[in-house]
Amino acid sequence: MTWTPRGASTARSAGPRSSTCPARSSSRSAAGQLLGFFEESAFARDAGTPDATPATTGLTLSHNVGSRAAVVELVQAMVAAGGTVRKEPQEGEFGGVFHAHVADPNGLVWEVAHNPALSVRADGSVDLG
Repeated sequence: MTWTPRGASTARSAGPRSSTCPARSSSRSAAGQLLGFFEESAFARDAGTPDATPATTGLTLSHNVGSRAAVVELVQAMVAAGGTVRKEPQEGEFGGVFHAHVADPNGLVWEVAHNPALSVRADGSVDLG
């Protein structure tokens, strides 16, 4: 999950962090899962709207898949199920990620992403590369 609060604090990262990922803080919330907090401005740049407030509910969910093709396939399935593409599949602003943003019928924005550097270790900890 990614939460993008307005006026986020400047706290240091509390968990896994990549030099290419602008997460303010992240922590393992379950095996293979991270809860990350991002500054609104970083999310806006990545969403392609750097001069505007991101059109989100304040919470986005990210689902990582195994390939770029899987990103495209999942986005197509989400659209077929009633989702609306907010950002077509493309290179991300940071981290070497290939991703898209899709709003579900309730307006919640999902990031569908392939990060070739991401891995989940046997103990459930996440390495962002």
